[in-house]
Amino acid sequence: MMLKATQLLHLTELQLKKYGDRLSIGDKHVISQQRARMSEMMGEQGLKDDVVRLNEEISKLEDTAKTLTQAAKDSHKVISNEAYDARIGGEKGLLDVEY
Repeated sequence: MMLKATQLLHLTELQLKKYGDRLSIGDKHVISQQRARMSEMMGEQGLKDDVVRLNEEISKLEDTAKTLTQAAKDSHKVISNEAYDARIGGEKGLLDVEY
């Protein structure tokens, strides 16, 4: 459970840095607060062994970060669409060339 929590904290931090500008200030703030709460809880000796509470915090952060996860997914769609358009445009250019 600790590994999952650590990975979620790390992923959320990376996504906030990369895609945080695509969120509202309020969403970004709420995600950052929930991430900080979970990080703090994991640092408390007595609480980091509380699997039930840790699982609850993981669920809260996952729910809170849904807008961030969606922003990351949407970003990849844009990149895929641009790559597709570039490829089709290149192929079209090859077909239009007269020899």
